[in-house]
Amino acid sequence: MKFGGSSVGSVARIENVLNIIQESASKHELKALVFSAFGETTDLLIELGEQAAFGDADYRASLKELSRFHFGILDYFVSDAGCKVIAQRKITENFEVLGELLNSIYLSRDFNPRFRDLILSFGERNSNRILAEALKSRGINCAYADARKMIKTNNRFGGARVLEEITQQKINAHFRERNMTQVVTGFISSTIDEISTSLGRGGSDYTASLLGSALEVDRIEIWSDVNGVMTANPNIVKEARNLKELNYMEAMELSHFGAKVLYPPTIIPAQKTGTSILIKNSLRPEDSGTWIIAEKKLAQDEDISGITSIPGLSILTLEGGTGRGIHGLAGRLFGCLSEEDLDIYLVTQGSSELSISFAILASEEARVGDLISKEFNKELREMEQFRLTSESNMCAIAIVGEKILFKPGIIGRAFHTLGQLAINIEAIAHGSSERNIAFLVHEKDQDRSINALHSEFFK
Repeated sequence: MKFGGSSVGSVARIENVLNIIQESASKHELKALVFSAFGETTDLLIELGEQAAFGDADYRASLKELSRFHFGILDYFVSDAGCKVIAQRKITENFEVLGELLNSIYLSRDFNPRFRDLILSFGERNSNRILAEALKSRGINCAYADARKMIKTNNRFGGARVLEEITQQKINAHFRERNMTQVVTGFISSTIDEISTSLGRGGSDYTASLLGSALEVDRIEIWSDVNGVMTANPNIVKEARNLKELNYMEAMELSHFGAKVLYPPTIIPAQKTGTSILIKNSLRPEDSGTWIIAEKKLAQDEDISGITSIPGLSILTLEGGTGRGIHGLAGRLFGCLSEEDLDIYLVTQGSSELSISFAILASEEARVGDLISKEFNKELREMEQFRLTSESNMCAIAIVGEKILFKPGIIGRAFHTLGQLAINIEAIAHGSSERNIAFLVHEKDQDRSINALHSEFFK
């Protein structure tokens, strides 16, 4: 069972989560519990690091306030005297070390990615330590476990790649030696040399999936503050409804294209072992949630499973001139971007490599433009028709469903619906994935587009 930061963001919500766990423990064997940092703690830790790096000594007052918040949670939920002493000692030690690290950042004015991952680790280390002792106070036989001892990664700080084989070995070795529920820190990991890394924002989902898959559990439960996966963003589409089932690839497509219920890499370990994932709402535990499984069991009346979007994008187009393309244009383009920490959301290519368009976050546009200009410096100088153009304020919309491209009329219905609203489509990518049609529209047209498409496909 994994619980996100919003599920443990206040006294009332933590109380609710502890009740959910107690009820589950009475019915099932709980192999592991994974918690994110409390509420907005991760964002606050980033702010502390940035304050210190800018030379703002007020970070010290903010750190004290964060410490008081954690000790308040500890005092409220940990009633057993022995458990409280253990937790107090560890949390005090953690905040002392955190203070020393922030002071180093303050003196050096350097908040680099390596420091950042180490600073952020204290959110999960503190929340899981406190909640482990709180559960013990309620009679749950459990123990705190630092995921950095089990989940091993490369040294790509801020979003490390998991070394799967050694991670699985270390997870299995850890659990073989312990016969009680392990309360495992979400989101954090380490290199082989024990340097702290992180799995990226939302990485606690990934932690749970790595654990559950390695341990071959019956299911992995991801608890958040929403009723599973919806047919569309309910903040945009009032008629959006809960999806009872998705297969692994549908869930991956939806999460990649902006559905924030699930961190995209979470699907991969579960898919390899065929482990089911159940997404539940900690605020409404009675709701059925969404199952993510290998093969859907329920009949689906609709032609698609969901519609999702990513706003705040720019589309960059590299044009190789007229009449004759540049050989290897695609290879050179994506080769020069391959070492960068970039998400590319949509790619479309003209014939004969005359042009390639791709969508990235608008915040990355300047950096990507510089990289491309360096790679194609000669062509940009010597070929009059060769150029790099960009357009911002774009939104990627994806229509997702199993084998969607083999259902006649889906693409026609989608574009006809948008055409009736005079919404212009700037780029299209549907490839051969069988599961999504993705296209770009102007950001101002996002809500109208999604509502119209939802009305068309979910009548």
